[in-house]
Amino acid sequence: RDSVDIAVLYIDEGNIQVDRGRGWISAVDEMKLKKDYSIKTLGDGKATIVFFGSEILRLQENTEVSLSELDKGNIKISQDSGTTWNKVLRLSGTEVVYEVETPTTVATVRGTGFLVKVGQGTSEIHIGSGKVEVFAKNSPENVKEVLQFKSAFFENDELFVRDMSNEIIDEIIIENEKDIKV
Repeated sequence: RDSVDIAVLYIDEGNIQVDRGRGWISAVDEMKLKKDYSIKTLGDGKATIVFFGSEILRLQENTEVSLSELDKGNIKISQDSGTTWNKVLRLSGTEVVYEVETPTTVATVRGTGFLVKVGQGTSEIHIGSGKVEVFAKNSPENVKEVLQFKSAFFENDELFVRDMSNEIIDEIIIENEKDIKV
């Protein structure tokens, strides 16, 4: 067995809940997570999930995600609501496919940092470093490569790529500078 845990939940502040398939319960700091678990931050909650000791998923308040796939080379997150910061590192030559699926889009990355925001019928993916392949779920054949300091928006059933706003750049800089509690 690998000495590194597959996924560990760190409670940064407030109330965090986990559903292991039997309903929501209060999460515990440093709780081990498995495939198909769902994690929800409440209005006062922030949390960090570390996958395989290197990939980082930070959840802001009022965010809900599910761990759809958890293999060493393949991590898939379903994000139903809220805001997450995702940091995918390239360590020791290992190629990790890291995917975040929202209700309207799918973002696939390798070695990058990006912010995902999900609202009512909208999804935003903001690239802090590296590049991300994004497609709208209603047209998976139309993949757009989104580069650093660009943003992909899903609005009115279409995917658009624009320059990142200064407000989002500031948010990404703050996320990038945070230390991880391990």
